[in-house]
Amino acid sequence: MQRSFLLLLVVLAGAWAVNTTIPLKLMGGFTPMKYQCVGRVSDIWADVLFLIESSDMITKSGFRQVIAFITATTKKMTIGQDEKQTRVGFITYGEEAKLIYDLDHWRSTEKLSDLVQKIPYVKSSGTNIAAAIALANKVFNSPTHRPNVPKVMVIVANGLKKGSQNPIPVATAFKDFGGIIITIEYTQYDNIQVPILKKIASEGYNIRSNDEDFSVRTLTNMLLQANCFCPDHYVPFRVNNPEFGCFVTAKIPSMWRDAAEMCRAVEEGKLVKVENEEKAAFIMKLVGPKKEAWIGLRYYGNKFQWTDGTKLNADDFNLWPEDIKELNGPHCVSMYQDQKDKKYYWRAGKCLEDMRYVCEVQPCSASNYCSEPVFMYRQKHRALLPAPPPPPN
Repeated sequence: MQRSFLLLLVVLAGAWAVNTTIPLKLMGGFTPMKYQCVGRVSDIWADVLFLIESSDMITKSGFRQVIAFITATTKKMTIGQDEKQTRVGFITYGEEAKLIYDLDHWRSTEKLSDLVQKIPYVKSSGTNIAAAIALANKVFNSPTHRPNVPKVMVIVANGLKKGSQNPIPVATAFKDFGGIIITIEYTQYDNIQVPILKKIASEGYNIRSNDEDFSVRTLTNMLLQANCFCPDHYVPFRVNNPEFGCFVTAKIPSMWRDAAEMCRAVEEGKLVKVENEEKAAFIMKLVGPKKEAWIGLRYYGNKFQWTDGTKLNADDFNLWPEDIKELNGPHCVSMYQDQKDKKYYWRAGKCLEDMRYVCEVQPCSASNYCSEPVFMYRQKHRALLPAPPPPPN
């Protein structure tokens, strides 16, 4: 009887040992990244200046059609002067540029309903886009501009006459300091393209009125994208795209739990989650060569779990260099680059070690309002196309 009982204990112990081996596929798997530039058009909070051509290259009827299109666009947004609202202003240009309405003029969306009758058609002989951009930049640099919101120009043009001032330098300067330029090629009677508008626009922000899919939604999607950016001191993944998160490297090392708490306390962030090898390389570049850094993965209660609450499953992406056998007690995961094969790996170790780490936060967006001013050089923006459409209002 005693011998049978001991044999049963041995069998159970063996079964327990097998079950505690963590069933993970090594160096592979797939984990989707979460697209974070989301939100409703009605929740956009930006300062938007519309720069509208009013030259003799566009007819009065065409000019009114442009204003009607802009009015339809603004009706989708919440226009006003409060912090979580969009402010709009209007500049017309021909030979010269003129500010028709400043950013602090409009108090509600309803007030723009008869905009078609309020903006005059000039029929000027020139097409001075450069002057319009310079005037818009002056408005953005005035005390009326809110320092925490995106600066967006929407330029609607039918063309650029020969001999006009080159608008590219002033447009480039605006974009280099974080501004977004959306250009709309308005075609009335032919299909002649205006190549310079694409050069003026931020990358991915040029559209044409005769495109098959051109609509109000085309423009509102771009405004949603323009309203997505990283907080000050954070850098976006893939250099210019904040769609998949914003990141900052801690300057001094810490234990895993303290690192996780620090990330959570600032901008409601988290220790970084690694979903693919491209992101692993990006994170290790932030940390620096020959460094090991904490990531937001921890082993506790017989499972690996990220700080966002998701479990690391067998088919998920991982960088384990070898089988992860039985772990006794909590373990925290770090990432390093092997100096021989130059590949990136994960290591499960004691949580009381001190290492550098990277915090990850959501970008500021229509669904994530950021109140802090952006003082430093803000990253340039480019649209990640195709982007998923926003949910219906």
